Amino acid sequence: MNESILFWAILSMSILGGICTFLFVVRSLSNIFALYRENFISSVGQGIRGMFLFSEAGELFTLVIALAIGIGLLSYFFLGVLSTVFIMTIILVSPLVIFPALRKRRSEEFVHQMPDTLDSISSSLKSGLNIIRSFQQVVKNFPNPTAQEFAQVLGEYRLGRDLNESLDDMAARINRHDVVLFVSAVKISRSVGGNLANTLDTLASTLREKTQVEGKIRALTATGRAQSWMGIVLPVGLAYAFYFFEPEAMSKLFTTPLGLVVFGVVVTMMISSVVLIRRVSSINV
Repeated sequence: MNESILFWAILSMSILGGICTFLFVVRSLSNIFALYRENFISSVGQGIRGMFLFSEAGELFTLVIALAIGIGLLSYFFLGVLSTVFIMTIILVSPLVIFPALRKRRSEEFVHQMPDTLDSISSSLKSGLNIIRSFQQVVKNFPNPTAQEFAQVLGEYRLGRDLNESLDDMAARINRHDVVLFVSAVKISRSVGGNLANTLDTLASTLREKTQVEGKIRALTATGRAQSWMGIVLPVGLAYAFYFFEPEAMSKLFTTPLGLVVFGVVVTMMISSVVLIRRVSSINV
């Protein structure tokens, strides 16, 4: 009788523990999914809006999740667990890296064109045109993204929006101090007056010198940036090659307590080295 009661007590506790563990795992996964979705919508949404792409971050999120699940199932049946985890991680992380990188590249192209843009606006002002006609000349004579951004500003102005607000939005999309300086100069000139043409000439000269200095810095820190990329690519490539040739030995890295500890230490050291190298090689002018 006592053995029967003990058996049912242990069974009940085991079932209760299993249910609690299941609920904890489900809640944790739900929180991780919600955090990933929030970061995805924020990061990718800013990239989409900054590049004038006619799409919604929510739609892209649904597409990425469906793609990760579909390809993950196929890779699980044909390639194994480790390859599935690796492929799904790449699919889920790629949009968080690609869209901000594309937005940053577009911003850099805009800033690279800024000295010539400022010279053009200054010349137009000196010839007697107002600021709106000067922006029209920029849209007409310059390539994207400069023409695209100024066309957006002019389009909003024609619809009745205040020019200062449109310029502030442009500065927010580009998110560079150089553009903030230009917008501030235009806003101050429109509110209190002053020779905006000479101000833009000075700013253009300053930006050209800044661009030259940044180019020299990029050349001097190219080795450091390459090392940071190699710190990610080389260990992952070697781990995949070892798993391909010695799957039984490498599987202990993910199935044993000691292997998981070693794996965590290795990943932490990799991330730390990459972050430190990038911080050392990143110099703001």
